[in-house]
Amino acid sequence: MSSSSSPLFSPWLNCDDSNLCFPVRSSSVHFLRSPDHFYNTLLQRVQSARRRVVLSALYLGTDALEQRFVHRLAVAAKNVATKRPVKVRILLDFFRATRGATADGKSSTTMLAPLCIHDNVEVRLFHTPKLRGLLKSALPERTNEIVGLQHMKFFVFDDTVLITGANLSDQYFVNRRDRYLLIEDCPLLADFFVDLFRLVGDNSFRLLADGRVEFTAGGTLSPTHPETVAKLFAKFKVKVAKQKAADAASAKKVPDWADGTTTFVVPFLQMGLFNVNQEVELLSKLFSSCTTTSGQNGDDDDLRRLDFTLISAYFNLFDPYADLILHKCRAPFKIAFASPQANGFLGAHGLSGHIPAMYEHYALDFVRRTVQANQADRIAFSEWTRPGWTFHGKGIWVEEWHRRRPQNDTAASAAAADGADTAWCLGPRVATVVGSSNFGFRSAHRDLEAQLLLVTDNDALRERIAEEKNSLFVHSELLDPSVFLRRDCLIPAWLKYAARVFRHFF
Repeated sequence: MSSSSSPLFSPWLNCDDSNLCFPVRSSSVHFLRSPDHFYNTLLQRVQSARRRVVLSALYLGTDALEQRFVHRLAVAAKNVATKRPVKVRILLDFFRATRGATADGKSSTTMLAPLCIHDNVEVRLFHTPKLRGLLKSALPERTNEIVGLQHMKFFVFDDTVLITGANLSDQYFVNRRDRYLLIEDCPLLADFFVDLFRLVGDNSFRLLADGRVEFTAGGTLSPTHPETVAKLFAKFKVKVAKQKAADAASAKKVPDWADGTTTFVVPFLQMGLFNVNQEVELLSKLFSSCTTTSGQNGDDDDLRRLDFTLISAYFNLFDPYADLILHKCRAPFKIAFASPQANGFLGAHGLSGHIPAMYEHYALDFVRRTVQANQADRIAFSEWTRPGWTFHGKGIWVEEWHRRRPQNDTAASAAAADGADTAWCLGPRVATVVGSSNFGFRSAHRDLEAQLLLVTDNDALRERIAEEKNSLFVHSELLDPSVFLRRDCLIPAWLKYAARVFRHFF
């Protein structure tokens, strides 16, 4: 069913024609609670998979928890010749996955190479076309990652999809807070992400059992050549359009579930270097929403609005988003980001150790702009801090509110007197965005990002969405802008200058 014709998505959440829209059972949608819940779910789902396991992440760690996970993958792979034909496919970033191999001999690739002896195991390493030639030779390990990364985090187990912002590393399994959305029994959505792996993977290096990498698809162009991936993603747009046309031709309808409610998931991508800008298009529409609009049926007496909550561990908003939030959107907005103490780069060696202060500078800059635009009453800021933990969460929540407009001044006065009719009430629909993007410039233009938009009017799922959001804010503190801005004097002038120069790399 076309999303644009669904009442669930109007008037604000219409999906662009380039996006796919899948109906799902609300009872099949779950939010994982914690890092250890995430880790145990990965182990359990790999063990129970019968046909396919597809993993996409920035990198895989090398410590004990990761070794246990790789062992579980190996067991699944070996079962191909005996009990069940499980195909294992893994997509990582080339530079992040090979980091450390020359230093201490350990890296994502050294962890996974032994698996590649099996014909049913495929490990692909995406190499950004932005890093080539002299620039590639000049930039050292770690620094070269600022140019662009494979940043998508999605996992497919048969017909179940888990999308998150977390990587496959021990910190993300123990004490680094993130978000994790699990959708069961949705074969079309699972197929979508398998196709996404295939399309990116076919333009990536393949890891061999001896640890070497090679590029075999076509045999004529390296995946570092921009035209290689550009042509593939042109095909991908056609594939998405054909899928939508096939759905429309088969007259697919939203499933008539027993409770009469409706839930959709919409996968959308952001790969600016390949001119795939679904996130920018969708969020620009959302952030352009006005405070109020008339009802869905054109009823001017039925006022509606959207309330937004946005979190980003690495808060450095893409300029068009920031401008829309400050100057176009009039909806209430809550924004949360990691404190310097909860930043994943805290305590890092070298220049990386200054990254937490750099992100604090970006947060200070946006809060300052909010005050200057006289929007401090509409936009609230919170900072996430939990001793012994780091914060890696990112995402958006959208709540629909509505009220009835009083018919005349007398009615308005009476309503104001008893508190009726004038108060905004939470509407039937809520939405949330879960995925890998931090909504910054590099997410828009440098990295490969994958997200899911979940929209529902199911009461039980709405409650689960609210519980997940509230759990993320348990360790956040509401900021007084005037007090927060005093921290500006603690940031060195040289770091402020560096933050401006390198803003589009973070």
